[in-house]
Amino acid sequence: MKRREFIGAMLASAVASRLQLQAQEVSRHPRLLISESYPFSGLHILKARYASGRRPSRDMEGWALSWLLTGQKDFAERALAEMRNKHVAANGKPSRLWADYARWSLAFDWLFNYPGFDRTLKDQVAAELRDGAAAMLSTADFKDPTQYSYHNYSVRYLALAAFATAAVEGYPD
Repeated sequence: MKRREFIGAMLASAVASRLQLQAQEVSRHPRLLISESYPFSGLHILKARYASGRRPSRDMEGWALSWLLTGQKDFAERALAEMRNKHVAANGKPSRLWADYARWSLAFDWLFNYPGFDRTLKDQVAAELRDGAAAMLSTADFKDPTQYSYHNYSVRYLALAAFATAAVEGYPD
């Protein structure tokens, strides 16, 4: 093998390894707002807070987080029951919908590895999140990024698209 071919093969191998590593990172959950070791909201910190009596909210995303922290399936089942009975955000003003999309994105991400989170429900929630992000990104507000002003009102639209997109990144269509 000539030196040039060897270098090409090594480079191709390195690129393939990096792409595989990136694919693993994309499929890792949870990844929204918490991680294994983040100093302010790492799982070890949140578990310690939970053990000291500080509990997440009593809603879909709070139950999802409680499941993540404790492993108690009752919390996950409560969150999934709400997901089965509701939809992300059927109607409303985009300026108010961003919070719903953020909540559902967090719950989707935090429950992703729960065995009871079946493929049908995942597909439904992922499609709703993806559709909401696509609809937001297709509005006139996002046509020309140079005209987009980053103040509180506009950031709501960006948050809707960003949370939803981050939650479903790497999830198959």
